[in-house]
Amino acid sequence: MTNTTTQLMLSDAPVIPGLRFRLFAGESDLQANIDLNNVCAKADKGEYVDTMEQARHWLAHLDDKHNPYTDMIIAEIDGVPGMVGKGLVGWFNNDEGEWVAWMDGVIHPDWRRKGIGRAMLHWQEQRAHAVLTQRATVGAPRLLQIWGGDRIVGQTALLKSEGFIATRFNCMMVRPLDEPILDLPLPDGLEVRPTPKEGLRLVFDALNEAFRDHWGHREWTDSDFQGWLDEPELDTSLYQVAWDVATNEIAGMVLTYISKKQNEALGIRRGWTDPIAV
Repeated sequence: MTNTTTQLMLSDAPVIPGLRFRLFAGESDLQANIDLNNVCAKADKGEYVDTMEQARHWLAHLDDKHNPYTDMIIAEIDGVPGMVGKGLVGWFNNDEGEWVAWMDGVIHPDWRRKGIGRAMLHWQEQRAHAVLTQRATVGAPRLLQIWGGDRIVGQTALLKSEGFIATRFNCMMVRPLDEPILDLPLPDGLEVRPTPKEGLRLVFDALNEAFRDHWGHREWTDSDFQGWLDEPELDTSLYQVAWDVATNEIAGMVLTYISKKQNEALGIRRGWTDPIAV
């Protein structure tokens, strides 16, 4: 575990008086991390609010595939409150035999397009290379992966200029609740049953199986399950899980999720029908 005095020297850092970089220090960094996430989400119209409860859940469920104490860079500037940027590196081995180092990060809107993000990205790439060199099977494909958003124009331009290629696109779909919802019957032999928390392992295993043919899937672990089980706003009463009556196996599911805290903070009423699997 690293303390706040662990400084990082970036050879290509921009010349900004008081700019410094360091590693993640643990619990003491959570509030500044939350504040940075939220100001960036607001600036980028992300409709997302981070909370201390979520941050502590993340910190309590770290695993060997991402270690912020060695693989999270933080940018600060003397006289500027909180963080002006941060970036994290993690890794996984997917079902296709690829070793993937994923990266994410944000820069405070007031400090974008000044070279901070590019220098931090280079540090993340170096850390990703080191992690994969240590862990990946010799001769196996190695990839760097980062998710972006079309509203964050500067990030997209930065990634393209650094040689990243867009390979996968997602879209967010919205359905107003003032439109009628059809009440469709299930096929014969299936029934929807309540999902008690103690029965979540069966749902987790079925979900993992259903997504094995999904792009970039990796096998989920006991650590993933425990993190799901400990989600602060987990409410299995919203889940719709269909069972095959004859075999007592799960046939499909819509794991509806509502974040009351985010809805309150954003002044909206929103639920997520995700994930969906058959």
